[in-house]
Amino acid sequence: MSFASAKTSLAKGDFTSAAEALTAVEQKYAATPWLAAHKDEVASAREAAKAGIAESEAEKLYADAARLFEKKELFDLKPIIAKLRADYSKTRPVTDAARKSTFADMLKATETLSKFITVRQDGKGDCKTVQAALEAAPDYSVIEIQDNGLYNEKLELS
Repeated sequence: MSFASAKTSLAKGDFTSAAEALTAVEQKYAATPWLAAHKDEVASAREAAKAGIAESEAEKLYADAARLFEKKELFDLKPIIAKLRADYSKTRPVTDAARKSTFADMLKATETLSKFITVRQDGKGDCKTVQAALEAAPDYSVIEIQDNGLYNEKLELS
C-alpha cells in the first residue's frame, strides 16, 4: 500500500481502506526521512479518514434512529440517541436541522423517558413482581410484563 492509494481511497469515500493504507504506510516508513517530511500530510489524511468513518457510522445509527422514531419505538430509540450525542455530536446526522426527522426532534421525544422495566416471575426480568416494578419505576417509566403468569398481588400506588 502507498500514500497515493490512501489518498485515492479518501477521494472515493472509502475511508476504511484509506485508514488501512495509512497504517501500512506509517509502519513501512516509520524510521525513514520520507515519513518525517510528510508527517503533516499523513496526519491530515488520517484525520480525514477518521472523520469519514465517524460520518459513516453516524449515518447508520441515524438511519436506525429515524426508523424507530417513525415507528414511535422511543425506548429502543433512546440508547441510539445517547450514542449519537456522546460519540458523534459533530457529525451531519446530529447537526443537520434540514432532515425530515432531526436529531433534535428525536432527542426531545426521548429526553423525558425514564426507565423500561420488565417483570417476569422466572427472575429473567428486572423485577419478579408488579409491585416491585412500581416501586422501582421513576416518573415517565414503562413497565412491561413479559410472561403469561398469574400475578396475584395487591398493588399500592403512591
